[in-house]
Amino acid sequence: MDEREYDPKEEMRCPRCGVLKMRRDFFRQSASSDGVSAYCKGCMKEYQRARRVEIKTRLTRGEEAEETILRLRERVAQLKRQLGESQLARREFAAGMELVLGQEGAEHGD
Repeated sequence: MDEREYDPKEEMRCPRCGVLKMRRDFFRQSASSDGVSAYCKGCMKEYQRARRVEIKTRLTRGEEAEETILRLRERVAQLKRQLGESQLARREFAAGMELVLGQEGAEHGD
């Protein structure tokens, strides 16, 4: 850090990087009390870049989930063709009852 006098009207310290910078190195933000964002432009750009990567990753995972759902739907259709509607319905009913009974047992401490 340098030894010069700190002028709050002209300079701010970014809480993220800790560097004392000129106010022009901060984005304007009318909602804040001093009219500028808390973080410097460099830190904001870094944050936004990381956020875009995170969102892109979530979207990619979402696409994978959609593919999984499509595969499961195809498998259900295949089972319906192989087993017939009635036999599949009995299996789904039995699986559903196991879920319900299993949950009730867990709720009652059985």
